Amino acid sequence: MLAGGLAGQLAGFFTVAALVTFGGAYAVLPFVASAAVNHYGWLSSKDMVAGLALGESTPGPLIMVNTFVGFVAGYRVEGGLAWGVVGAVIATLATFVPCFVLVITAAPLIDRIRSTGSFANGLNGVTISVVGVIAALAVFVARHALVVDGDVDLVLAALAAAAFVAVWRFRIGVVPVVLVCAAVGIVHTAL
Repeated sequence: MLAGGLAGQLAGFFTVAALVTFGGAYAVLPFVASAAVNHYGWLSSKDMVAGLALGESTPGPLIMVNTFVGFVAGYRVEGGLAWGVVGAVIATLATFVPCFVLVITAAPLIDRIRSTGSFANGLNGVTISVVGVIAALAVFVARHALVVDGDVDLVLAALAAAAFVAVWRFRIGVVPVVLVCAAVGIVHTAL
């Protein structure tokens, strides 16, 4: 089926995602999460949160979560590691190639019109809307990471709140906060 069905879905979806979303990975990923989980059913919401966590915890661009989604789609829909790799490659190429082509061909035009009145105002509007999209991603992650079987996991909710206060109020570095949260999460899961 990958030759026509899933391959076409992956290529089409990730090309559209690359071309119609603005603002970087945090703006694209809510769109990807919603479609991959709710529309296509390629992965569960827990899988998507795991992919987001993996993307946040590894070096490299967060948009590589799309590669994770492509891999899981190929692995689950077609079955097997080889199909997962094919799905990952299709998702990656469909994410990046359209953007590279657009940037290479439109760069001179964009430089000229970037400061034009109405175009600059439109870009400001896009910037403002990206903040809302990023907030939607935060809500998606919180909802699917903190709610287990319809109940809020109070330990994880308290840990998230403590991490926020530690970073925001007390300016503790992200690395120590992540390490402490990981340790607490491991102990919490083991119990």
